[in-house]
Amino acid sequence: MIVDLGGIAKGFAVDRAVDALKENGIECGLVNAGGDLRTFGLASQLIHLRHPTDPTRVAGAVQLRERAMATSAIYFERRKYRGKYVGPLLDGRTGQSSRDLISVSVAAAECMVADALTKIVFALREKAAGLLVQCRADALLLERGGAPSWMFHSSCDTRDRIRFD
Repeated sequence: MIVDLGGIAKGFAVDRAVDALKENGIECGLVNAGGDLRTFGLASQLIHLRHPTDPTRVAGAVQLRERAMATSAIYFERRKYRGKYVGPLLDGRTGQSSRDLISVSVAAAECMVADALTKIVFALREKAAGLLVQCRADALLLERGGAPSWMFHSSCDTRDRIRFD
């Protein structure tokens, strides 16, 4: 058996960086490791969400305070397999590359949790709703050619602070 922690390593690193900054007297800020990020302190931070089919465009923005956000999407990782382009994220219902769901962003208290939940939501879709509630996390799903949709816990506040361009 092989266990690959690459899917949550960046989130873990972000959380440790925030801890180190706080331990050294930094009261407010944002740590961003290639799109996996976490805000801390009293100031709210405006976070721009990259468009998954055109990484040069911004799809929307969200205000975060004392929250982390991670995204898994189809951006750069398509490759050809048996004559077809495939992505790195699978549809748990089919075991095939996701064709309709192209991006999942999750906001949670810790970046490692948000990072891990993006993969789970990508695979399980609506079946992951209970886990989001348990983790007090919010998930934003973007489907190819469709409107964004939310899965969120009952006291969701992230949803009210997002806009799409």
